[in-house]
Amino acid sequence: MFKRLLIANRGEIAHRIIRTARRLGVETLAVYAPVDASSPHVQAADHALPLAGTTAAETYLNGEALCGIVARYDVDAVHPGYGFLSEQAPFARAVHAAGACFVGPEPETIELMGSKATAKAAALAARVPVIPGMEGASSDPQELAAAAAELGYPLLLKAVMGGGGRGMRLVRSDADFHAALESAQREARAAFGDDAMLLERYLRPARHVEVQIFGDGTGGTVHLFDRDCSMQRRYQKVIEEAPALDLHPELRGRMLDAAVRLAEHVQYLNAGTVEFAVQGDECFFLEMNTRLQVEHPVTEAVTGVDLVEWQLRVAAERTLPVSQEKIRCSGHALEVRLCAEVPEDGFRVATGVLHGLRWPADVRVDAGVAIGSEVSSAFDSMIAKFVAHADSRDAVIAAVNTALGELQVVGLETNAAYLQGLLCLDAFQRFEHHTTLIDEGRVVAPFSAQLPAAALALALTSEVHVSTPPWLRQDGFQAGLPSTLSLRCVVGVEPVTVVLEGDALTLNGDRYVIERLAAGSGSPASPDARSAGYGVSEVRFRFRDGLHTAQVWDLGTAGWWVQLGAAGFSVTRPPIPLPQELKGQGDLTLRAPMAGTITVIHVDVDQSVAAGDVLLVLEAMKMEHELRATADGVVSDLRVAPGASVAGDAVLLVLNPP
Repeated sequence: MFKRLLIANRGEIAHRIIRTARRLGVETLAVYAPVDASSPHVQAADHALPLAGTTAAETYLNGEALCGIVARYDVDAVHPGYGFLSEQAPFARAVHAAGACFVGPEPETIELMGSKATAKAAALAARVPVIPGMEGASSDPQELAAAAAELGYPLLLKAVMGGGGRGMRLVRSDADFHAALESAQREARAAFGDDAMLLERYLRPARHVEVQIFGDGTGGTVHLFDRDCSMQRRYQKVIEEAPALDLHPELRGRMLDAAVRLAEHVQYLNAGTVEFAVQGDECFFLEMNTRLQVEHPVTEAVTGVDLVEWQLRVAAERTLPVSQEKIRCSGHALEVRLCAEVPEDGFRVATGVLHGLRWPADVRVDAGVAIGSEVSSAFDSMIAKFVAHADSRDAVIAAVNTALGELQVVGLETNAAYLQGLLCLDAFQRFEHHTTLIDEGRVVAPFSAQLPAAALALALTSEVHVSTPPWLRQDGFQAGLPSTLSLRCVVGVEPVTVVLEGDALTLNGDRYVIERLAAGSGSPASPDARSAGYGVSEVRFRFRDGLHTAQVWDLGTAGWWVQLGAAGFSVTRPPIPLPQELKGQGDLTLRAPMAGTITVIHVDVDQSVAAGDVLLVLEAMKMEHELRATADGVVSDLRVAPGASVAGDAVLLVLNPP
């Protein structure tokens, strides 16, 4: 076994690799960007080294710097995790050249299977069914347009070197083709440095089923059964489970055999995943991921195998730990990806510092953050994964749903309530979902901004809200008189005016009667948040659609945090007034929803636009985001240029009324 392991990654996967390495007696060396200095993987490693720079390219994608660490610190193995450099053949070669073992496939295999074009050719050679499409790949728009016309619509544009949904576009008609191609190629160049595309017939509705395989590099291969990853948003997986239910035994057998046959054909080494589209009783090869998957814990749960341990042992010994007949699958497992994002606001990335945190107790939590961690738009928004295992699918759904309700993340909005909504969808409960279910209909968290505003008003006027002295409070406190409050605040991004007089509550001009049931000066359920030094109140009340329990943290100058079940809300004072020249523009001022880079500008000064028109394209969190006009207007001020880096909430352009 190895003596010293460098983990060339960050977050939850780096932390998860360290746990297994420590159990095996392997010394670990972590690396970190400045924003990750307080992350759990840094604290858990035996040694940790800072990386110079702030962007992904300067830190976790800097193969030269990482290989320099290999040489200087006597590292004998490098685990790349997933993402970043995990599927980059030049990095694998550089690790070998530096004298260490790359924990993964051979560089030649990464190149072969990393290109969708050559991977498809390998699948055909191994007698694995593939989706009908154009032969080969191309970067030429005219050649691709001609192939699209011959193939017919709808079709999928796919970046040859793509992954994680980047560089992929669904095209429904010839009229949409060139705009979709331009966007896909631009995204592919930014993510992979290669804008070659291929075209495939679009399968709808289809399921996404994948097979976990392990190879010894000489043709020996085993599978560890299958996973269903059909719950996706913009081709990004959201919920994964194992095994895939409702597969006919004959179809499952064909799929498992095809995955093993492909791995044997390319003499695959270490862990890999063969992905299939399933439609009816047919399965078609999609791609092969030459690394460990994000969703690997569900396979670990149903097989009892530590896949990271297998990775390290196979890398060190070049033999498989067990034979196929000794691998068993039992029960059902489900995983959800917890992300710092705001589903109600177009899945805007929620950046900032974690002020308080409590993880659920009865599920596996693979976490990449702790109290004090900062979430930056420079890296992926996933902060943790919840995994449950039980005898039945219904039981694991219930367990994960309960865990999401127990979660407390203070200071960062998450998709926890949104995930609860997905778990409760009838189509998901009946196992009738497919890869486009989420994109076909919007599922949002079940609370409007008025409810957290009501909870805040009750907390501020409760006798237990003692973190601020009466003479400094802003709730209209007067000795001997009923509690009153008048407050203008912003819940997430929505402005709310709150007026509370006794039991009469006015929210944005609408008057309600509210019943205050109870209030408390803290909650036994939130010790971590209280230890961070913030005042916390709990209120129970009846309002509009039923009974509610909310916890309210006073974050001082940062405002307040209101927790309602799985949903957390940042509540602040109204933002600083706009500069004089922008006053009166209201919704016609376009601001950056998150930090990122402007990649495309579709308008010029004095140009007229209509509500819904795409004005700019912002690249953030490895994806492109189209920023649209919210009303008709004329561009009066354009403050950015292509390639400009912008901060969240920065003014990008201003529209005058038409």
